[in-house]
Amino acid sequence: ANQKKARTYLLDFLIILLGISTSFFLENKREQHDQKDYDLNIKAHQMALQSSNWLIDNQATLQTNSRDSIGYHLQMATGINTHFIDNDEEYRSLQYSGLIELIKNEHLVEALQNKYSSHEYIDEIENMLGVKLLNLDEFRLNNIKHNSNTSNQLGFVHDISYAGPLNLPSSVIQKIYDKMTLHQSFIDVTNFRKKTDEELVKLIQSEIAL
Repeated sequence: ANQKKARTYLLDFLIILLGISTSFFLENKREQHDQKDYDLNIKAHQMALQSSNWLIDNQATLQTNSRDSIGYHLQMATGINTHFIDNDEEYRSLQYSGLIELIKNEHLVEALQNKYSSHEYIDEIENMLGVKLLNLDEFRLNNIKHNSNTSNQLGFVHDISYAGPLNLPSSVIQKIYDKMTLHQSFIDVTNFRKKTDEELVKLIQSEIAL
């Protein structure tokens, strides 16, 4: 009877260990994928900021620039947003199963919790940007002409000409100003998240190696 109980306890232990190890393995793969997504999303918001600055810096002298350049920067400044997909299945599985309580590394548990709470903040920034961009849609769509469907390395169509007046309305400039803070906030928060995720990957890999 004692041997049977011992085998049962050992089997239960192995199942729990396998569950934690599998979750960590999948989470590690997810982290590596997230790192690539972070880079692409940061690049997109940097492009939006660069084009926003270009329009603001050149608003008084647009007539000296080609309509293709104006169209490109207007499209990038008023048409770029991202949607970071929060794939938290492994973390939620650990949480809901109670296995997370068996992880002795408190730094790892805290790092996992912080990761997904900051994802919510990133999502909120994207939602606020979506509202700002929606307010610019009418002007953008009424004043650009697509020359072709060619796109840049991030998939944004950029072969566009400007067909509007060569003096941007002050309301449009103000709306561009307003959303620039959100783009910068996204970049700052995501860069921080990227750095802390690199530390999280190291913690997970150390846990897997135990």
